[in-house]
Amino acid sequence: MTALIFMFCCLIVLITMFATLRSAEKPQGNLLLGVTLPAGCMGEGGVREILQRYHRAYLLLLGVGVLLAPPLLLLGRYVSFQLLYLAGWTAYVIGGGMHLLTRYFKKLYALKRARGWLVGEKHVVRVDTAVTAENRRPLSVFWLLPGLLFAIGTAALALLLKRPAALGAALPPLICAALFFRKERNEVFSGESEENARRNAGVKRAHARCWAQLAALSGLTGFGALLLPRLGLTQGLLVLCAADCALALWTLVAAHSAAQRARAGRAEELLVDDDQYWERGYYYNPDDPHLFVEKRVGYGWTVNVARPFGRVLNGLIVAVLIAVAALAVGLMRFDFGEITLHTEGNTFVIEAPVYSLEFTKEEIRSVEMLSEMPRATKRRGFNGDFLWLGEFRVEGYGWCRVFVYPKSGQVLAIKLEDSTVFLNGETAEQTAEFAELLSG
Repeated sequence: MTALIFMFCCLIVLITMFATLRSAEKPQGNLLLGVTLPAGCMGEGGVREILQRYHRAYLLLLGVGVLLAPPLLLLGRYVSFQLLYLAGWTAYVIGGGMHLLTRYFKKLYALKRARGWLVGEKHVVRVDTAVTAENRRPLSVFWLLPGLLFAIGTAALALLLKRPAALGAALPPLICAALFFRKERNEVFSGESEENARRNAGVKRAHARCWAQLAALSGLTGFGALLLPRLGLTQGLLVLCAADCALALWTLVAAHSAAQRARAGRAEELLVDDDQYWERGYYYNPDDPHLFVEKRVGYGWTVNVARPFGRVLNGLIVAVLIAVAALAVGLMRFDFGEITLHTEGNTFVIEAPVYSLEFTKEEIRSVEMLSEMPRATKRRGFNGDFLWLGEFRVEGYGWCRVFVYPKSGQVLAIKLEDSTVFLNGETAEQTAEFAELLSG
């Protein structure tokens, strides 16, 4: 199951990167590969050559990414190696894609400067004070109601299940709600304030609708991630995540398209050539007070790295990568550890990675050999594809301590005075040895 989830993540990354890289080679107004060009120069020979080389480069990158994804399935039970491989693979696909975008942006930008293709006024920030004075909310706050209800439900369910760490699942819809309320910079499209107001309202409405829909989708995913495993519907959770990811991608594309339509119009455009702020491969404009700006390539928004908090957000990305590596190293204990049972005088000792348990022979009420592990839901502990450790709610037994290889078949149900312990070995022979030791 873990390998299939990771493969699904690979598929989402590939689809997202293909959509992003492909959008760069399609003219969006006066933008091509993120560079502002005069309309009459889009089909010029040098531009076409750069586009063709870019097209071949990103298809090669994604093709290699497709070939490198299946080895995830070969790593089998080693979740730590799968996670490290997935992180490296993702870094290759996303990092390689961003490198290609930056590389060919610079090539096209160099061609533009060599040919003297200045578009509009250079590096001018225009403000329409009549539009700026208007501060109307583009959508009703009721659009946020589904996302906020899911966030409240997720938080309540996490507390009910006594899983405070799961409260983080309620954060994504709240973050989307905060972005719903953020003030966006007004753009200047023409010399008429009425035209600017109309188009800015359309752009803001598209963005606000996007954040409201993402709040609902992320809230539904977080709520389902807590509820469905509790009901034993793990497969349903996978379907829900797949559907929500697809809908989230569609929402971003639809919002981008709606914003572009709102920007379109017949009035004479006031074009501003500010390519220099994107030359580093990201947006860096110390004169722009806004933290978030719409991407030139792809869908959604990006950070103004020139702002102090923008640098903090970039640092958080590095912190997340370090955390993933640390998590993978921590999981190695479960991948390479084993479950053992031995005696110390009159005491039985079960040892496993991170978890252990001791009980005396007098505490044992019965030892039953089951043909397979009953259905169980984790409360705290570890439940990988090949190893379950910790405290689980086991169907027909209630809360139990579990030291089990779930795919190894037979399992021992050890009933103690106040609880039940489930135990087996990695092989049927080891399980039989455990049973003999407990009955001896």
